[in-house]
Amino acid sequence: MNQNKFKEAIRKQYLKKIEQYVGVPIIKVLTGIRKSGKSTILKQIQEHLLKTNMNIISIDMNKEENKIRFSSSIKLTNYLKTKVNTTKRFHIFIDEIQEIPNWEKSINELTTIEWQNLDFYITGSNSKLLSRELATLLTAKYIQFEIFPFSFQEYKELCELNNLSYSYQDYFLYGGMPLSIQFPTTEGKIQYLQSIYSSVLENDILQRKVFKNIRELKNIYLFIINNIGKQISFDNIAQYLKSVNNQQYSASTISLYVEWLDKTYLIRECKYWQIKTKEIMANNTKYYLIDNGFFIANDGKIDNNSGYLLENIVFNQFKRQGCEVYAGTDRYIDIDFVLTLKNQITYVQVCFELNANNYKRECENLLKIKDNNRKIIICEKNKALNINNGIEIILIEDFLKNP
Repeated sequence: MNQNKFKEAIRKQYLKKIEQYVGVPIIKVLTGIRKSGKSTILKQIQEHLLKTNMNIISIDMNKEENKIRFSSSIKLTNYLKTKVNTTKRFHIFIDEIQEIPNWEKSINELTTIEWQNLDFYITGSNSKLLSRELATLLTAKYIQFEIFPFSFQEYKELCELNNLSYSYQDYFLYGGMPLSIQFPTTEGKIQYLQSIYSSVLENDILQRKVFKNIRELKNIYLFIINNIGKQISFDNIAQYLKSVNNQQYSASTISLYVEWLDKTYLIRECKYWQIKTKEIMANNTKYYLIDNGFFIANDGKIDNNSGYLLENIVFNQFKRQGCEVYAGTDRYIDIDFVLTLKNQITYVQVCFELNANNYKRECENLLKIKDNNRKIIICEKNKALNINNGIEIILIEDFLKNP
């Protein structure tokens, strides 16, 4: 790992969104996989507020002493009440708040009308910080910001800031987990990514006694890794587990395992969208990884999956941009992605190389969709030149220029 002072990138797109809510009586919740940069963003918001002499209280639950000091919500509440009053504005930052048992009780008590002068910013990495969980836990209004690993543009800017070499190929293979960039060797990057994966399993799942035996969870994750971008059913997974463990698993059991992989951000669900009826299909699903680096860190086989890894990058980039992303299907039609954003629909195909041999195949499904919505193909190389059929061709290097 680089031992020199490492300069941190300013994640402008997140700061710009969050700063709109500074001082507004809405709880700001930053979620995302462990080590995706939530703590850094929290620190950058504090630094911004300190320039204007704001009152700031900061609690870092990554520190062992704070896990002892705030071992209950009552202790957190009592501590904060000694630090604040009802007359001044206080900005309160709590990093990895899920480490405090029943933390929501403290937040709920301190966001009543009496305490409207308190401005809360919290981060977390596990299921209780998901939108569907927050709605039942918090009585006050909140807004959620999902923090992703670095986009290619952020990765590039950070490397330039620290005079490090970079390439799209490195990003394609090792992804954009912020600290992995500091490791100069392939071995170092992989070990770091494996440590994040292990930490998620041990701290966000196993430690919370969700499952007694983690082996099945690991096997399911490995199955999904080697089938990213492909339609997966719980029956497929059950057959795989029987082949490796010689045990039967019910669909409900497998569903719970997969749900926790998604809750902890190791994987992302991509449901199917029925193109004709514009309905989301309940039982058809693909899965993608939150970052390409976790593929190679878990011995994923690149040779047969390079196209799907390109899809993985595209999927996450669209999610960063705020799109709802689905896989498109209809009778005789399959589309890699259907995007919805601000009531606009876009159809997307992804391929490694577009050329005279595969152009018809890649365009055919898009051309079968008889509406006027935008249709695009994203590829690494375009050798099918001088084409004019209403389909946009976008090179991956251009697509990734936005953060």
